[in-house]
Amino acid sequence: MKWTSSALIGTAALLWSCGGPASPGPAPSPGASSLLVAAPMTVVSGLSSSVGLQGDRSSVKNTVTTYSWTLTKKALATQQLSTTQAKVSFQLTATRSEQSSSSTSAAGTVLSTPADAPLSVCNNFGSEMTLGNDFRVLMHLYGPQGELAVSPVDVTASVSLVGAAVLPGGTCRTWNLTMSSQTYPAFDTADEFMLSFSTSGTSNGNAYATAADSPRIKPTATVRNTTTEVGDRTVNLSDPDMNFFQTIDGSFSQTLSRVLTCADTAQLVVNPAVAYGYTFVNTAYLGGAKTDLSASDTAPLTLKCAQGCTYTQGYYKTHGILFHGMTNKKYDAAAWKAAPLIIGGVSYSQLRLLDIYDLPVQTNQAIALFHQLATALLNLGKDPPADAPNGVRTTIASAQTFFSKNPGWLTTPTAAPSDWITTLDSFNNGKYTQHCD
Repeated sequence: MKWTSSALIGTAALLWSCGGPASPGPAPSPGASSLLVAAPMTVVSGLSSSVGLQGDRSSVKNTVTTYSWTLTKKALATQQLSTTQAKVSFQLTATRSEQSSSSTSAAGTVLSTPADAPLSVCNNFGSEMTLGNDFRVLMHLYGPQGELAVSPVDVTASVSLVGAAVLPGGTCRTWNLTMSSQTYPAFDTADEFMLSFSTSGTSNGNAYATAADSPRIKPTATVRNTTTEVGDRTVNLSDPDMNFFQTIDGSFSQTLSRVLTCADTAQLVVNPAVAYGYTFVNTAYLGGAKTDLSASDTAPLTLKCAQGCTYTQGYYKTHGILFHGMTNKKYDAAAWKAAPLIIGGVSYSQLRLLDIYDLPVQTNQAIALFHQLATALLNLGKDPPADAPNGVRTTIASAQTFFSKNPGWLTTPTAAPSDWITTLDSFNNGKYTQHCD
């Protein structure tokens, strides 16, 4: 290359302005190159900078498990152990069903400068310098193909620098930056990121400038798993009548059994369709914070629970407090324990009952029904009492209604159902229990 004298002169002038040794000489002539004139402000490389970048993109995978329960109660065959004992059994089943569904949602992108590579600016000269107001930090966003997704996002506000900052000579200043998509929503739309920094300052009439770019990074994907339960995973299963209680955390099935005797008749429901028949109604319960279920079934059984024998009306006539108007030495106070009797809503004393016992039936069937009804009530109320099967008790209730609806039955011949008279006469003669010898 061929150098001209004017070019060499310009090069010397530039070296001088950059701090090189100055050569003494005469002032330049008016016709000399303008490069010989020192510029009032010179760009120098006394400012150095560096910056790193790291990122995390988190998402939440939420799994929702819904629990639901069903409860069933099924009576099994009743085992008659004796005339006074029966074993009832129930199949108790609780079933839990589960249904799960999952969904993933973005929780956000967080970018930051690493602890070992913060945004750093160093003043390599001995003189103090001031960072300019053009201090800028930009985040560059790239798409999946490496292309710029959108215009760079200005994140300068994330740096604690406000306006100009003084940087003494030979010192450095660092900033740790944390930026999230909560503040900069565009972060969630990019695949890769790069952080760039630029600034300029002045010192002693010199202008300083620096710029640095972080490595381009792809945020680390972090998945956080959460689980939500709807309904009850654990419930309490109970069957009070079977003395059963258990906490279960899954499907459950068990056979529950109980032996019932005459001592349990208070818990039984009379079955009028069956002689000495009863029904055991049993209910199970399934409960939890959000579960409230019950299931019932019934078990039929028979218990012959007679506690005493029966007398006929003839016995009561001959063992009353009076006999033919005279004190009766054979008076059986235990047999007459239930007197006075309430029949059809009217109270009848023992003496009144003895008078009616002496009345002939003739054409008044109501008197025949009264004789058998009064005798049945005395048998049920004596000491020890006799026990009547359900059919007899139903007939007694019907006869009571009959007399309440026919208050003039004693003076006016009144027809009465013959089958009622037959049923009560059979009971009083010991057909359903035993007759007192």
